Amino acid sequence: KEIFSFIERRKEAYLAELFDFIRCAGVSCSGENMRQAAQHLCGILRRSGAKRVQILPTSGFPVVYAECITDERLP
Repeated sequence: KEIFSFIERRKEAYLAELFDFIRCAGVSCSGENMRQAAQHLCGILRRSGAKRVQILPTSGFPVVYAECITDERLP
């Protein structure tokens, strides 16, 4: 139940961040500015606590990779 309470308290902030992200031109169907959209997503992930965040180039659109390991003993 604590998690639902936490989410409810942060709901407006989560929605604002989501709407900010989907306003990025690279997130639209045009496929333009994908690098900028990937950088924006990296910022969101870092602010969310991910320790290792990187953009991996591909022959197409970039891939965003992130890790958030909270306990090294867990998979």
